[in-house]
Amino acid sequence: MDGNEKKNRNSKKNIDVIVCVVIIVISMVILLNDYGIFHSTGNENIENTTETISETEETSASSINNDNEDKSNLDHEKKLEIYDYIETEEEKYGDNITDEQTDKIWKKAEEIYKISENDIYEIMSDTDLIKEYYSSSEKEETDDYVGQYDAVLSNSGYGVVVTVTKDAMNEYINALSKNDKSTIQSLYSLGYIAKISEGTKVDVIETGISMSKVRILEGIYKGYIFYSINECIEIK
Repeated sequence: MDGNEKKNRNSKKNIDVIVCVVIIVISMVILLNDYGIFHSTGNENIENTTETISETEETSASSINNDNEDKSNLDHEKKLEIYDYIETEEEKYGDNITDEQTDKIWKKAEEIYKISENDIYEIMSDTDLIKEYYSSSEKEETDDYVGQYDAVLSNSGYGVVVTVTKDAMNEYINALSKNDKSTIQSLYSLGYIAKISEGTKVDVIETGISMSKVRILEGIYKGYIFYSINECIEIK
C-alpha cells in the first residue's frame, strides 16, 4: 500500500467518526428538547388544573355565602308570620285536610312571601318556632280564665297526651298503633307532644271530628294551646 492510499483511508475513517459524533449530538439534542417540551406541557397542565380547582372552590364558597345570605333575609318575625299564615289557612279545612290542599296553601305562601319550598320546610320543622308561636302568638292572659272552663281532660286516671299541631297528633297516634317507641320518644324530645294531668281544666277553642284545640287553664302549661283527641275531653 503506497502512501497516498493509506492517507485516503485514514481520511475516510476520520470522516466516519465525525459523522457518528454529529449523529449522536443531534440525537441528544432531540431527546433533550422532547424531554423539555414534555415537562413544560406537564407543568402547564398542572397549572391549568390548579387554576380550575381554585375557581371551583371559589364558586362553591360563593354559592354557600349566597345561600347563607338568602336564609338571613328571612328573619325570625317573618318566619312567625309565615307559620301563622299557613296554620290559619290549614285550620279552615279542619281535621280532614288533604295533601293536595296543603300543597296549595304552601304554594300560595311561596307566592305571597317570595320564598322557596325549602324555606317552608325549614319553618314548619322548626320546633323552637312552633313552641314560641303557640306559647306567645296565641297565648292570652290566663287571669281571664280563673274559675271559667267548659271541659276537663280525662283518661281513666292517666295523664292525657296533647300535641302542638294536628300533624303531630296524627303522627303520635300512628306511632302508638305500631308500638313505635322511637318515634314517640322523638316527638317528646322535640317538644311536639306533652302529657297533661287528668282533670286539668281547659277551654275548648275549636272542635274537630277526631280532635279539638284546647287552652290549658291550670298547671305548668297554663295558658298554652294544644290539640287533644276528643275522647280525652270531658265537657263540663
